[in-house]
Amino acid sequence: MKNLNIILIIVFYFLIQFSYGQNNYTVIGVVVDSLSKEKLFYANVIIAEKDSTSENISHTTTDISGKFKMKNIPKGDFILKISYVGYYLLEIPIIVSGDKKKINLGTLNLNQNRKLLGAVSVVAKKPVYAVEGEKTLYNVSEDQGIQSGTASDALQNAPGVSVDIEGNITLRGVSSVEIWVNGKPSRLKKENLKTYIQQLPANSIESIEVITNPSARYNTKGDGGVINLVLNRKIKKNRFLSFGLRQSSKPDFSTWASYAWTNKKWSVNLYLHSSMYNYDYDNNGYSTILKDNPISEENKDTSNYQSFSKNKETKSKSFYSYISVSYDLDTMNSFSFWFGGDIVRRESNSYREDFRQEYSNIINKFDYNTNESSQRKSMFHYSGFSYEHKFNNEGHKLGVDISTFGWYSDEDSDFIRKYKIKNNLDKNKLENDYSNDFSIDNSINYSIPFNEEKGEISLGLDASYGISDRKNRNDTLIIDVPETYQLDAYRYFDASFIEKNFGFYSTVKHKFDNFTAKIGIRSKNENIKSEVFNSPNDNFNKNYFGLYPSIHLSYRTESMHNFKISYTHRVGNPYAQNLTSFVRYREDSFSKGNPDLKQTYTNSFEGGWNKYFEEMGSYGIGLYYKNSLNEINTFNGASYSHVFGRYVNFTMPVNSGETHNTGGDINMSYRLQDFMRISFYSNFYYKNSKIDFSSETENLGFNINNETKEVITENLGFDIKIRYWAKLWKLLEMDCSANYQSEEKLLFLNREPEYTINLGLRADFFERKLSAYVRVRDLFNWNKRETNINSPYYISYNSMKYDSRTISAGITLRFGKMELEHKAKSGENI
Repeated sequence: MKNLNIILIIVFYFLIQFSYGQNNYTVIGVVVDSLSKEKLFYANVIIAEKDSTSENISHTTTDISGKFKMKNIPKGDFILKISYVGYYLLEIPIIVSGDKKKINLGTLNLNQNRKLLGAVSVVAKKPVYAVEGEKTLYNVSEDQGIQSGTASDALQNAPGVSVDIEGNITLRGVSSVEIWVNGKPSRLKKENLKTYIQQLPANSIESIEVITNPSARYNTKGDGGVINLVLNRKIKKNRFLSFGLRQSSKPDFSTWASYAWTNKKWSVNLYLHSSMYNYDYDNNGYSTILKDNPISEENKDTSNYQSFSKNKETKSKSFYSYISVSYDLDTMNSFSFWFGGDIVRRESNSYREDFRQEYSNIINKFDYNTNESSQRKSMFHYSGFSYEHKFNNEGHKLGVDISTFGWYSDEDSDFIRKYKIKNNLDKNKLENDYSNDFSIDNSINYSIPFNEEKGEISLGLDASYGISDRKNRNDTLIIDVPETYQLDAYRYFDASFIEKNFGFYSTVKHKFDNFTAKIGIRSKNENIKSEVFNSPNDNFNKNYFGLYPSIHLSYRTESMHNFKISYTHRVGNPYAQNLTSFVRYREDSFSKGNPDLKQTYTNSFEGGWNKYFEEMGSYGIGLYYKNSLNEINTFNGASYSHVFGRYVNFTMPVNSGETHNTGGDINMSYRLQDFMRISFYSNFYYKNSKIDFSSETENLGFNINNETKEVITENLGFDIKIRYWAKLWKLLEMDCSANYQSEEKLLFLNREPEYTINLGLRADFFERKLSAYVRVRDLFNWNKRETNINSPYYISYNSMKYDSRTISAGITLRFGKMELEHKAKSGENI
């Protein structure tokens, strides 16, 4: 009886809802700029009575895609009013009646009010920060305070992202984040990625998409999330030309030029940039290597102690270019092509002093210095082609994308080591380090709406092929034989690594009024193999398979409260160069891969709230939990090596048990006045790792006597960013920021906190045809990198300090229509 009552209540509720809906309608539409067709976010939409009272029937605002929906509109004749800052008010009569309960007004065009905007105002400005589904957007093109910086500077402003002084990127304290460019993995290795990020101008970036919990749509290798750099490719009609130059106290000098042109069919964007810079840093530290005591298992003996100090100077020249061409064949078919890249030449000179003491049967002391000079040529390039066919204007479309990425580097070094006493140990060598990477990615993506556009099914296939060539050669001068060098066989490495991927994904999204659900699944097959030409026994060929389910739920109220919750399961495969068993010897250490590395399994849960206020700005809170099994970490240890004839430091990748990461973030962007804004972001997290290395050490064959049994690493950390921006007297812009990143604890490794304060001023003249700026980075010269390693057999401290305080100034000249600027590659450059 009780169940019957519940059923009757449910049926009665739906009958009421059905009868209520018979007399009410839903009105939908899209608001765009009449010239550029750009979607207008947060436009005010009102349905009012047609009589003189003009009483409002319903009110809403457009979302990030310019869309609006107003429900429960009664039958009748009304006036639709749409307003947006810098545009004329649009008023059109509408008739709400008929059998169809959903009235689609289609695309509604707003015209610019040039008198209100002024001759040089930027049109259709988007919010600097926004949330779009699983993405958090940082619209770099709308942030005038960052236009004079690099991609590294822009990333510092992206929510949850931190970039340290060495260029290492983390997301919520996790370093396994992937960097994508225009929706595709960059494929760059760690050191190459640092160079690219530090060279890429911020004003070449349209937006940065931060995806902390990627859905099945994204083909990622790891579980650290995705940061996607969306480079400028689309521009408006007409033409725009700008150029500028910059000088800083680093010292460095750069100049650039940008040109954009379009008509009804074609769109062309060209960007050129060159720079020259110098920098130097001081590096010092010490290390202690321990060994087992044959009498006491609990105590260890000191094998050796080493201290060093180092100074390094670097000079670099670079040239960066980018061109994109788009063509609209008709309203249903469009093509685009883009190509970009940079060429870098770098020279470095370093001087290092070392002291090492060996504790064996006879105590030996070694005191020596090392001079090293190097010349490096490198080139990075990327290109792509895309085609999109629309079956209709309701979202039914097919897209084909082909993109390539390449990296080439060739470095020659001279190495001279002189001993103060034991001259017979002097060493003189030549080293060549060669890298050549190339990858091609292909994808087909198909989307079809259903249920009157409330739902969407997306299907996709992607395949990629990548090859990495690595060659390192050391030739040592033969003693007493002038200008005769001999190959160092222990330090010779020549290999190719090939990765092939094939994947399929499917996602289904459906909107239930203001509630949206998106579920998806991806399957991925990856083949990784190597060919070590000078050591065939170290070749490998491995296959991996993974399934990636995802669920994303979101809800938005009429007053712009946004709620979201998501779950994803990901499988991460090891990187190719971590799988080879080949031992690579350096001057005083060695490293080795691990062919027994397992896949990493990660479950991620996230939830959050975000609210946009028309007058005040935005606020958001997020919570997350991540559990990883077989996480891959780098182990720092010590072992006896017959090549060195002593105990030395070594590194190797290992699966490190289970990791739990729990945290939350708070973000706020508060508009104090029309031209004054303060933003705040903080991320707090607790990370716990439980690791057992005893089986790993036995498998890898290192004689370290199972010194690491169960190791627990706990890290309570936080990041804080505060930024203030203001425009004074309609002429001068001021930008101030402060960043703090707390101590980071990894496997046997601690990194000390980092913090900076940055200031900037910019002024516009002659209706913004001329701009000038001055910028101070790291005002108090605090930047220093300190690292501590405290593993059972290897203890070290390393400090790197350079003059991080830089004062830079520059000017920009512009010609053309100013409203094109935020779509062209323009503005002050690095």
